[in-house]
Amino acid sequence: MADIGTGQQAIGKIENERAATEKELAALEAELEKANRANKLLEEEKARLTAKIDAISRRRDEFSEKIESREKDLNELNIENSKNEVRIVDLEDEFRDYSAIEPFREFALNDIKKRIPEIEKEIGKLGAINMKSLENFDTFKKEVEDVRQKANKLDEERKAVIEMIAQIDVKKLNVFMECFNHVSAKFSELYYKFFEGEGQLELADKISPLGGGLLIQAKYKEDTMKSIDAMSGGEKSLTALAFLFAIQSYEPAPFYIFDEVDAALDKENSRKVGAMIKEQSSKSQFITISHNDAVINQADQIIGVAMNSHKSSVIGLRLKRGQHAITDNSRPGQLADGGQDDGDDGANAQDDSH
Repeated sequence: MADIGTGQQAIGKIENERAATEKELAALEAELEKANRANKLLEEEKARLTAKIDAISRRRDEFSEKIESREKDLNELNIENSKNEVRIVDLEDEFRDYSAIEPFREFALNDIKKRIPEIEKEIGKLGAINMKSLENFDTFKKEVEDVRQKANKLDEERKAVIEMIAQIDVKKLNVFMECFNHVSAKFSELYYKFFEGEGQLELADKISPLGGGLLIQAKYKEDTMKSIDAMSGGEKSLTALAFLFAIQSYEPAPFYIFDEVDAALDKENSRKVGAMIKEQSSKSQFITISHNDAVINQADQIIGVAMNSHKSSVIGLRLKRGQHAITDNSRPGQLADGGQDDGDDGANAQDDSH
């Protein structure tokens, strides 16, 4: 009996749990029903919003099509406007050809009839119409264009040549002035050193040095300044030699040949010329023809020519430092110390002749 009571208690407990479970299940089913109703409302709202979105999309597409159509129309209008602007420019150019013609005004019929013969007469003066005139015009137009292009090219080449000439003129002037300044300074230095005078070079045209000449002025000792045209023969020789050596100092030549440059000079000036040649011989070789012992005594080597028995005799003499080739008592062919040179006919000079 005890077991039956225990079983009944267990059954009662299970029944209670079942009732509680059923109650809880009913509550959950109610919640589920509520959730289903809410979900249905959301589905309906979703459908409504989707329909609204579709409607908006359709309207957007319609507006896009309208915008595209308007843009197309606008582009066509812009193109047409550009064509009209070009046409206006062409018409303005064409109108210039008829600018001298009076614009049309209303005339009375009788006035127009009176003008018809005049117009027909003017048309008659034009003669027959040349049907090839347009073709000829195109040909001549092309020829004119070709000539114009060639003229433009020649003009560009001319400008390039003018520019190049200007650059060359600048370089030429710079080189000339460099040379002139050097020669002028050296000329003054040499003239003072050897002749105790004052010499100067001046440009005839200082603004355009290459277009003018060169003025040479000098004065000997206490004399007045003279141009080279007003100098005596001896003064001209001294000035010319100083000028020559000034040029030689800028661009030295390997050797020089002087033919009696001392012919118009006295003994003292001849000695100075000889000293000048002697000093410059350290840079170049000088071959000097002279009858003046003041010049000959400055030489390093002498070659003499004399007539003996109706034929020429050539003698050579190399001088030592301090030795004089000719004294007041010397005779042709005789050394300053009284010795006779052993040179034979046709004897040759040494390479370092002075």
